[in-house]
Amino acid sequence: VTGESSAAGEAVCCYDTGTAMNGGAAVRRYVEHTDIITSLTCGGASPVDNTLHGLFFSGSRDCCIRMWDRRQKQSVGQLLGAGGGPAHAKMITCLDANAGLVVSAGLDKLVKVWDVRRAGGGPLRSIAVDDNALLKVAVAAGGAAAAVSTLRRLYLVDLNGDRVVPVDAFEGRSGRYHDLKFNNSSTVLYAAGDDRRVDLFRVTT
Repeated sequence: VTGESSAAGEAVCCYDTGTAMNGGAAVRRYVEHTDIITSLTCGGASPVDNTLHGLFFSGSRDCCIRMWDRRQKQSVGQLLGAGGGPAHAKMITCLDANAGLVVSAGLDKLVKVWDVRRAGGGPLRSIAVDDNALLKVAVAAGGAAAAVSTLRRLYLVDLNGDRVVPVDAFEGRSGRYHDLKFNNSSTVLYAAGDDRRVDLFRVTT
């Protein structure tokens, strides 16, 4: 799944991986966002909740989060903010999903937690991390916590209790983290910066 710009507009495109590398055309092309697509994520797996199975999500500079099922010809839902407005007040920078939840981050300096079963009812929680724009979010297995990088630093965020814990940087670390990823057990966090380094953090409870 990719986000692509063309004369026809901003499109979410689905490709068959068996043919895409050989010049295959998109099997689905959705043109519903009104500005560039900034983030895509699959639904994520949960051993106890299959709500997100087969779904994927897109975030955009139009501040909207749309929900897709590749078997359908148009979006199957939208995550709406309070009062039915856009998901974020400013551009969405990142999406991630796990354990039946979708987590979004944006230039409005907020992390938002969503339950797609109540997509039109607003976020479950909105969490202010610091006074800087958010760059990346990664949800830990189980959906109870997330790693969040901002223009200032890296944090671990309790998605249930809204507690925000700064992560101490490595000595001599420069730059910002533009990609975050937990291992399968969420005991290690990989953080990639703009100085071409990938830092590994051991996560303890």
